[in-house]
Amino acid sequence: MASILRIGFAFIFMASTGLMSGCGDDSSTANTQAAPANSAATSTALAISGHPATVAAVDAEYSFQPAPTGAEGGTLTFTVQNAPAWASFNAATGMLSGTPSSKDVGTYPHISIGVTDGEASAELAAFSITVSATGTAPVTLSWAAPTTNTNGSTNTDLTGFHIYYGASAEALNRVMTVDSAAVTSYVFNNLASGTWYFAVTAINEEKIESALSAVVKLTL
Repeated sequence: MASILRIGFAFIFMASTGLMSGCGDDSSTANTQAAPANSAATSTALAISGHPATVAAVDAEYSFQPAPTGAEGGTLTFTVQNAPAWASFNAATGMLSGTPSSKDVGTYPHISIGVTDGEASAELAAFSITVSATGTAPVTLSWAAPTTNTNGSTNTDLTGFHIYYGASAEALNRVMTVDSAAVTSYVFNNLASGTWYFAVTAINEEKIESALSAVVKLTL
């Protein structure tokens, strides 16, 4: 049976268990105005960041969108090295995406994504993607979008969300991007058996990211 998780910026409800617990203060988790420590507001040097998922499942879509900061008006061009054959790469946005099949099971190491504005360049730390053939029933994650900023003003410029997840609450080292503020759910297919932890952030038009929601736990 498929599992359903709901992550609210003020509550968590796990439909499969009927467990409800508090998630803390709305205002701290719905912050789309406070710039992150490494944002362009504090540094003008070109940089690239992101947390690519290191596991992909057969017949499930994989995508990773890096985030450049510090560009000073030049056109950004992205490059990739050692991309898996089952994945495509967008040189204009830096997105790596694809759906591996059963013949793609294995580990793809030393993947590296870089960016340049014609003068400066930056590169993300190399990572690997392991394609796994094993999985469980689909898991649907849903959440409530924040409606106010930390200063109390109404939020009107959300553009999407990041879903962070991993095998430890302290290491949510995988990320999925939802490119619409109107979409507040995501289906994970073929997650491996075990315990998983999930949290969500909101993104606004200025690419400012909120703090993490509270973390929800699910054992498959």
